[in-house]
Amino acid sequence: MDIIDRSPYDEKHPFLRISIEAVKNTTADEFYLLSIMLSNKQGWKFNQNDLIKRTKFTPARYRKAVKGLKKKEYLSIVKKRASIGNGFINEYYVTDKTKTSADEPADGGSEKVFGLSPLLQSDLTSFVSSSPYFSFGGSEVQELFNISGKYEHASNEQRGYETKDISRVIKVALIKSVHKKPNPVKYFSNVIDDWISKQLFTLDDINSNQLSNNGSSIYDTLGFHDEEEVLEDDLDNNSYDWN
Repeated sequence: MDIIDRSPYDEKHPFLRISIEAVKNTTADEFYLLSIMLSNKQGWKFNQNDLIKRTKFTPARYRKAVKGLKKKEYLSIVKKRASIGNGFINEYYVTDKTKTSADEPADGGSEKVFGLSPLLQSDLTSFVSSSPYFSFGGSEVQELFNISGKYEHASNEQRGYETKDISRVIKVALIKSVHKKPNPVKYFSNVIDDWISKQLFTLDDINSNQLSNNGSSIYDTLGFHDEEEVLEDDLDNNSYDWN
């Protein structure tokens, strides 16, 4: 079969990019719902009634598709404490690549690349965007995510740590690496590999020696001595003061 007469691709004629993996691994209803969710801009607010209206699914058909996407890890729903009051809210994370999928790198090497879970990728994206020091191009940010995915995979294989514990350690590694010139991404990779080899998967595992080696004063900078709880809140809320 020949594919001919494709629509133009520019600002007026955008395309939805979606992985072949998602096409192969989902039912027709799951794929249709996933594609509609992925077609929205970053920051779009999940609305069940709007999705039912756009898909023209019955509520039962919609719930079945959502259940399938959650089971296959294309959709994550996380309950978080509301910023106002004592209640909780649901936050939704959607991806076209599951965290358990692993691909061979483009250069033909033997090391696998593990995709980040939607929750962790969204969290790290917010953390990186809050920093004035990250000026990496798209490929370098993706490399950071690939390295982080390796750490998340190793953490889950070791003992199934909570996402917030994994996220805190990755963020500390990013803070530790950001000023390392000329290649902070390489330094970040070395830090992560070192911590994986030593099975350091929580902040409690990482002592002052690991944080202060190679001439870094990050242990003091992060305030681990007497403000550890404050630091953890800042890391969890992506409100760390980079200055």
